[in-house]
Amino acid sequence: MARNLPHDLEADVFLAVGDDESPGKPEISEKMSADTQYMAEYLASLDIPGLSVEHRLLAGENHMSAFMAVFSAILRFSTARKTRPSPGNP
Repeated sequence: MARNLPHDLEADVFLAVGDDESPGKPEISEKMSADTQYMAEYLASLDIPGLSVEHRLLAGENHMSAFMAVFSAILRFSTARKTRPSPGNP
C-alpha cells in the first residue's frame, strides 16, 4: 500500500473508534480497536511530511454513539491549520 502513495502527498487522516463498537461482542470491538490503532501507527510510520494522522479510542462509546462523541474533535481536526514543510525546505 505505501508504495502506491505519492511522496508529495498532503492529507489529514482522523481515525476514531469506540471501545465498545459492537455491544455484547467484545471480540469484534477489540478487533476494530486494534485494527484502527494499527492503521494509525502504520500511516504515521511512513514518515511522509505532508501526512497528518490522529487516532482516538472513544471510551464507553459504541458504533452508534461514537460519531456524536467525537464530532467536535473532527471539526477541530479538519479546520486546524497543519504546518507542513515547504517544497525544498523540510
